[in-house]
Amino acid sequence: VEELKARNIVLLNVSKMAKWPTKLKSSVGALKTYVGKMNGDIARIDNDKILLTPSRVKIVKKIKRK
Repeated sequence: VEELKARNIVLLNVSKMAKWPTKLKSSVGALKTYVGKMNGDIARIDNDKILLTPSRVKIVKKIKRK
């Protein structure tokens, strides 16, 4: 949260927290709420990484097409 307040882009490694799925879900939910309130963005990069951006920085999310 402090890094987002400083307007930094954060690549968060959550692999160690994956051992506690309930805690991971609640933590990501709290981050999602905070990022939404500050008009930032959040995206899952893979199973272990989440990208968080401050306001005015949006993540382009593409849908895979078959």
